[in-house]
Order: sequence, then C-alpha cells, then structure tokens
Amino acid sequence: MRIVLIIAAMSAFSATAQTREFYGGLNSSNYLFNQEGIISSKNYVPGAQFGVMLGRKSRNVFGNLKRFSPHLSFEYNLSKYDFQEVRGDVVNAHSIDAHSLRVAVPIQFRLSKNDKIAQFYVSGAPGLQMTALQMENGQMFSQAPAKNLDLFVNVGGGLLLNTMKKSYDRDGYKFSALTLSGHKYIPISLGRFGSTSSTMDQYQLNVGLRFSHYKKSGPRKFFDNFKRDKN
Repeated sequence: MRIVLIIAAMSAFSATAQTREFYGGLNSSNYLFNQEGIISSKNYVPGAQFGVMLGRKSRNVFGNLKRFSPHLSFEYNLSKYDFQEVRGDVVNAHSIDAHSLRVAVPIQFRLSKNDKIAQFYVSGAPGLQMTALQMENGQMFSQAPAKNLDLFVNVGGGLLLNTMKKSYDRDGYKFSALTLSGHKYIPISLGRFGSTSSTMDQYQLNVGLRFSHYKKSGPRKFFDNFKRDKN
C-alpha cells in the first residue's frame, strides 16, 4: 500500500514538475547493531542506487539560475551489510542485500551568485527509507536485523554543469545540466523510529542528468501568458 501511495504522489508531482533529474551512483554502507546475539562487522560494503529528482522552475523571472531550490526525490537504494549471529557456541556469518525505497525533500543552495557554467551547491534532504526486502543468496532472510522504516537526512553537496541555454526553438524538456554529487546518510531517532536495533552509516556518490522545461524563443503571444513559464 505504501508503494502504491508513493507511485501516485510521484505521478501527480511529475505532471507539474519543470525540472527532472535522473541520477545514479554507488554507495558504501555500514550497519551497526545493538541486539543480543548480533555482532556488526564494522565494515563498509559497496552498494548502488538510482532515482529521479523533481523540482519547480530552475530559473527566476530574469532567466538566471535560482540559488535556493527545493525538490522531491524518489530513490531505489541497494545497501549491503555483514554480521555474525551468535547462538550458544555456534557463530554464523551472514551477508545481506537490503532493497529500499527512499522518499526525500532535497533542498539545494547554490553557492555562486553569478550564472556560470560550473555551479557548486550544498544540500540537505530529510526523508523516509522503507526497506522492503532483506535477502541472502537470493532468499528472504526471516530474521534480518536492519529496520524496515527509518527517518534520515542526507547532507552533502555537488557540482552542477549547466548548458547556459535559456531558450529553444521548441517547447519541451531539454537537457540543461550534468550534476556530480556526494552525500552522507544520517539516521534520525524519533518516536517509534528511534529503535536502537540498527543504525546505518552510508556515503553516496551520484551522477545526474537534469532536464528543464523551456518555452521556444521569439515574441510571446497573449495566450502564452497562461502557459507554463520558461525555466
């Protein structure tokens, strides 16, 4: 049911979004457990993620890139973790694949005041992680210790390389920027999400392709004022 609601929200927001960024990359994760009979490996294990980030107009009424930009992102995240399970005198080693869906609200602040090709920015993204599957060797792991729900904040920054084009001959979404970013996952303890059963430490590196909606060049007609503004 949660997945259906997220897909519905994504479809509704995508219909009005004027910037769309498709990104993917690699992560390095380490789970720390505070459970009897579970011993954390304390090793960072590589994983991967991909997602889409939606936003409003990337440029202001003067045609310049905005310095402050809120977004909405949907991400699939594959994190991996190792641990040892101790039962009496028997110690079993496990390697788990955790398949998660993340919904976040990235807020980016562009550091440069000028409209340059290379733009550095910092970002913070509060969100919710829902871990749907925890598997070992392709099979569901019935007693996987990682939490199914987790509140988090991704903090970091990146580089946006924009095309500098502000108008096109045709309306529509056009490639507008390449992004390179890095983030750190910080779990948040709040209410029933504050269980000490597991805490994830993760670092991400992403590459993204950003597309913005543009209006064609040339004089505007009267009815164009009722249409979507140029990014």
